[in-house]
Amino acid sequence: MLIASSRIENMIVPRQIRAARALLAWSQEELASRADVGTATVKRIERNDDDMRGSIASLRKIEAALIGEGISFSNDKNSVSVTLQLSATE
Repeated sequence: MLIASSRIENMIVPRQIRAARALLAWSQEELASRADVGTATVKRIERNDDDMRGSIASLRKIEAALIGEGISFSNDKNSVSVTLQLSATE
């Protein structure tokens, strides 16, 4: 399913998901497991920055899994960012 750009205005984008995984040193399989979605779903969502495919529910699950590990996202018209809040023990 193609997600219309008007519906993703406040949603994370594929490059943010890839960056968040890199910060956490997670594979696509690890993210899929933690978000309770299929690995194929993660691959499909991450595949193309211009033509995001997947359900909004799956995207929200992925976002929640990443936020739960200390990731925060920011996007506006001209930029996107991903940050990782380190715990006191790191």
